[in-house]
Amino acid sequence: MRAEMGAETAGQQREGEGPARFGFTATKKLGNAVVRNRIRRRLREAVRLVAPSQARTGCDYVLIAREAAASRPFAALEKDLVAAFAALHAPTAAGSRPARGDTHAGARSQSTRGRAGRPGPASEG
Repeated sequence: MRAEMGAETAGQQREGEGPARFGFTATKKLGNAVVRNRIRRRLREAVRLVAPSQARTGCDYVLIAREAAASRPFAALEKDLVAAFAALHAPTAAGSRPARGDTHAGARSQSTRGRAGRPGPASEG
């Protein structure tokens, strides 16, 4: 899921069958313990309502909380979670998902030259 949504979701198939398992994480950057726990509770409830029809048995899922999860309408959180499950379980052409951060077959951004957006050293000629 994208940052403007309430959380990112990742899934991993494990050996054997069994119920889907979920993990939740919220960093201290989100706020104090009260804020983080509220976000986790909201995500847990959304998973409780959506997972029976969307999650696959034998999979482990990790939801990484984002700041928007605290104020996002609950119906929107549920909709985001349904979309995340659909994206995770969508078949790809090669049969596997691309690695995180792979956008253009290994192409590098031009912004990697120099520090803090400054051009590299000028060549003496």
